[in-house]
Amino acid sequence: MDNSASPPNSIDEYVQRFPELTQRLLEQVRATIRKAAPQAVETIKYQIPTYVQHENLVHFGGFQTHIGFYPTPSAIREFQQQLSGYASAKGSVQFPLDKPLPLKLIRQIVEFRIAEVEAKWKSKSKSKSKSRSAAAQRRAAVSPKSAPKSAPKSVPKSGTRKSSSRTKAQGSARAGGQTKRGPNSRN
Repeated sequence: MDNSASPPNSIDEYVQRFPELTQRLLEQVRATIRKAAPQAVETIKYQIPTYVQHENLVHFGGFQTHIGFYPTPSAIREFQQQLSGYASAKGSVQFPLDKPLPLKLIRQIVEFRIAEVEAKWKSKSKSKSKSRSAAAQRRAAVSPKSAPKSAPKSVPKSGTRKSSSRTKAQGSARAGGQTKRGPNSRN
């Protein structure tokens, strides 16, 4: 694996940095994710391959002894039993290079993430439309046609100014004990 180079610009470039065996496994994971999430966009985030559909769906990466798969903590919890034979953490799982990849399980996890994200985004769009609808109803309730007419505001004659009842001492107190001249001015 070539870690000395600059960050990869594409998933192809990322995969090419690994030994042949790891490249084959990374391509299998990639093909499985693409098949399960055909509308997701491939990109590089956090210097590893990432699939995005409204938000990050999953990430994966190659390491010296394993393929790291990062489907979020909710997916790890959902598939905890099926992942019990692999090293895992809050939002990640490690698939050893010397064992067959659980491609069917990876597909199921990706499909779970798509359903989770889509439900979240549908919920967001419903709440946005509800709040827009409520705002429209409030605006309609206070429309110019139904609002009571108020008396016109008095406007001072040009050239005149309303005097302030604030004294110099009050102004000074409001400004933290300093006059309007500023903290660095001399008296």
